Amino acid sequence: LHIERLAVGHTMAITGLSYNAAGDAIFTSSLDGTARRFVTATGAQAFAATHGAPIHDVAQSADGQWLATAGENNLVKIWNASNGAAGPKTDFAGFTAPVKSVTFTGDNLRVLAGSAANQVLAFNLATGLVEQLFLEHTGAVEALAVAGEKGTVVVSSSVDKTVRAWSLAVVRQLAGHTGPVNAVAAI
Repeated sequence: LHIERLAVGHTMAITGLSYNAAGDAIFTSSLDGTARRFVTATGAQAFAATHGAPIHDVAQSADGQWLATAGENNLVKIWNASNGAAGPKTDFAGFTAPVKSVTFTGDNLRVLAGSAANQVLAFNLATGLVEQLFLEHTGAVEALAVAGEKGTVVVSSSVDKTVRAWSLAVVRQLAGHTGPVNAVAAI
């Protein structure tokens, strides 16, 4: 094995790694609470973004525009992949325990995350709202992957010794209501 470039900067264990499609950047996450971008040609650090707690995983959106970090503080945070600036919707909450894994759907519309409380949450990337919640695991969700043409099949693995495949439902919010919605009917 020949090491071509050494990328340094983290002060604690590296917990996640993502290589961008263009081949010019490597993204890392660490227990030191930072996500970093390194230039592959030189190994130089391009940015360090601070999550505010140890980070367990990092993922890059399919279009290369966004990064997501999964934190010990029960949050997923979104970052601009080119400069490390906060994304348009920064914090994705709703977890009852540390977030262990994170990924994006292939169509860049959702970010998914798995937690130490056996949860998999699917968020709308634009609004930050939870669109789906999966609670079938009986142990921490350690890894997530997406498959399918639009990345709408989710595969999760857990310390409960299972791998599960999920299908993301099409979820739409019908806007325009000015008060509580008390009933619906299918037509």
